[in-house]
Parts: sequence; structure tokens; C-alpha cells
Amino acid sequence: GRLAELLSRHGLPPSGGTALFQTVETAAEACHQRLARRGIFTRLFSAQSRLRFGLPADEAQWRRLEAALGEG
Repeated sequence: GRLAELLSRHGLPPSGGTALFQTVETAAEACHQRLARRGIFTRLFSAQSRLRFGLPADEAQWRRLEAALGEG
């Protein structure tokens, strides 16, 4: 739930997922590239304009993800 809530707060409400990942529909390529430049890797499904986010491993990674999403 924490990942879904974080993504939703930043305008990326999940369209599906599990306890370990969330999938969002967005301008996937641009978002994927922007996050990758910050060292945050997502799974890109460019044909469907979707990104899959996995769970951050620790609190430092949660903060990094939140900061990167806030820059978009």
C-alpha cells in the first residue's frame, strides 16, 4: 500500500500491481528516462505506455524515489 500511495500522491495512480510492485499508466518513456537519470530503474512497457515500479529496499531508497517523483 505504501508504494501505491506514494505514486498516487505524485499523480501516478497505479492501474494494477501486487504487494511487490505497482504498474502505472503515464507518458512512460519520458518518466522512465527521467527516473533512470536519477538511478531509479523501472520496467518500461512502451507499447502500452506503462511503467512498473518495484518496492524500494530501505528507507533511503524510499526517500530517493519520493524526491525523484517530486522533481517531475
